[in-house]
Amino acid sequence: MNIGIFLEIEDNKVLPVGLELIGKTMEIMENNPHNIHGIAVIPKDYDESLLNNNLEEVRNYLDELFIYKYDDRYLTTEHYKEAICEYVQSQKPNILLLGATPLGRSFGPRVAAYFKTGITADCTEIKYNEKYGLIQIRPAFGEEVLAEIITPNTLPQMATVRPGVMDLPKEYREEKSKININKRILSKRRLTIMERNKKKEEEIRLDKAKIVVVAGNAVKDKEDLLLVKRVAKSLGGEFG
Repeated sequence: MNIGIFLEIEDNKVLPVGLELIGKTMEIMENNPHNIHGIAVIPKDYDESLLNNNLEEVRNYLDELFIYKYDDRYLTTEHYKEAICEYVQSQKPNILLLGATPLGRSFGPRVAAYFKTGITADCTEIKYNEKYGLIQIRPAFGEEVLAEIITPNTLPQMATVRPGVMDLPKEYREEKSKININKRILSKRRLTIMERNKKKEEEIRLDKAKIVVVAGNAVKDKEDLLLVKRVAKSLGGEFG
């Protein structure tokens, strides 16, 4: 059984959610035969040190690493969708996991629609069952209950998983994974990015914050909200 895990790259680094998904997959599939595949999509002018550093470390946890390198400077949702669809068609994975990041939420449903399969968004837990396969767990009804969702009739079984809710892998594999590099040109182009200017982040993102202070329904006015923000700042955390 092949299990594909999308490795999102930002600023020439693999986001931690990719490793979190690898660690969880190793845990839930411990007693079942499986191959863990990493999938990375990169532009033509990526930093060459990426392979030697971040992806090289990830290889310790994979059976095979698939890299799709496009002849474009900037990548769009179209590149990611096409690359993942190519991977699914060639490797026939039973399970496909993505981080519930803005990027994963953007192209994940497009891949699911292409293969006419199901996808569960924003999972906080996943399990594996021999009868149903991937069991996708996410909050429902205003996050008051946890729903267990199965899609046993179509493959791949897909889910996006929230960053920061699962542990990193604990053990290395004995051998590093094989690398499969595919050089591609986008087949159908609807959008071309001419230039990209990165906005400087004024605040730490919540998925990177060690402390998050949350305001509940009891907060009714702006003055109370400012108080909560000051508490967050005094604790060295972020307001969420």
